[in-house]
Amino acid sequence: MDPNKTPRVLGHALTVIVGVCSFGAGIAALVAGLTGVLGVTLLIIGGLLPVLAHFSWRCSRAAWSVMISTLVVFGAVTFFGAPKIRGILHVHLLVAMIIPAVLITGVIALAMIRGDYHDRTDT
Repeated sequence: MDPNKTPRVLGHALTVIVGVCSFGAGIAALVAGLTGVLGVTLLIIGGLLPVLAHFSWRCSRAAWSVMISTLVVFGAVTFFGAPKIRGILHVHLLVAMIIPAVLITGVIALAMIRGDYHDRTDT
């Protein structure tokens, strides 16, 4: 594989994985009786991220920017919410920190390919 393609594939793959996992977590949150806002937010994020990854893969700068900003916010929320995640899932704190680490890895990979998205000046 071309080394220049590795961040592109990694960033988009992690985004799709996070989206699918978020969708599943949203369903689980609603079934478990957790707050409805959490479940619906996870369902929306889970449905949105794979769609954004698809359009970003096709070099849509708008999709790329929304995707990367969503991952940054989601990463910050899960980083500072890791103690709460640890308590809900009954896991060690380091295990709960895997979620924001994956999100930040995706952000870094996507930021590395920013040159693939050029401004359109031909309006």
